[in-house]
Order: sequence, then structure tokens, then C-alpha cells
Amino acid sequence: MRMMGQAIQRWVATDARILDIGAQDINGTYRDVVGQREYVGADIQAGPGVDVVMTDPYTLPFENGEFGAVISGQTLEHCRDPHRLVGEMARVLAPGGIMVLIAPTRGPEHRAPVDCWRMLPDAMTVLGEDAGLEVIEISLANEAPWFDLRGAYRRPANG
Repeated sequence: MRMMGQAIQRWVATDARILDIGAQDINGTYRDVVGQREYVGADIQAGPGVDVVMTDPYTLPFENGEFGAVISGQTLEHCRDPHRLVGEMARVLAPGGIMVLIAPTRGPEHRAPVDCWRMLPDAMTVLGEDAGLEVIEISLANEAPWFDLRGAYRRPANG
């Protein structure tokens, strides 16, 4: 939570409408770290923290450029096709908007419903670049057992 909170405070405009992908409250949510910003939680399952249930994990039910920020923590490792999901997240990100992704670099298997990936810095870079985003920062939290990796990206103002 601390890594996401720092990223939001550092890069996300205070008036940005925020979309959280994978928002179900399993081990806490990011609602508390976004402050007074408008926050929409989306997930593939209904549950605490979920405002919008996605019927397809790769089709977000939002307009192009609808959000000033898109965040997703501890979700990509559970996604069969993270490239496709990040591309869709970039689609709903407004020009000049910020995306922050957090995923583990290691740690025990934890199916929810699947556990497919661990990310390395190059993977986080490629995910953003392939979605047409500018990489702002890739950083590692040295906290066992997950050693989470954070990627922060910006959608080009003309893109």
C-alpha cells in the first residue's frame, strides 16, 4: 500500500478521477491513499471495494480517456494476458494521465483464481511501452516475501 500511496501523491493530479483495476478488498484497498479524489474500483468479481464488475477482464466498460489515473496493485500476476489488460487500461487513461502498476517480483504461489506471473523491471518497462505509454519510473520495494515492483507511466498528451 505504501508504494501505491507514494506514487499517487507524487504523480497523480489532485483532481484526477482514479480507476483501480483489481479493486476487490482482499488485503486492503487503495481508497484510503487516494485522498478526496473520485475513485472507481473495478474487478472481475463483486465484493468489498468493487464499484463496477467487469464481465470481460480485457474489456473495461469505460470510454476512451475517461480517467486521469489508472492504478492496479497486485493484479497483473493473476492475469493470463497482462499485455492485453495494460493496453485496455491505457485506452481509458486520459492524455497526460498517469498509470501506476504494482506486481511482485517473487513470492509464494497465491491463486486468485490463477497465479501466472512474477515481474522483472524489463517486463514492467515493456508492458508500458507496448501500451504506448511513457515510462516515468520503475522501482523495487525491498520487502520480503514479494519484493514488489512499481511501474509509473504517463500517456502522452498527444496520444
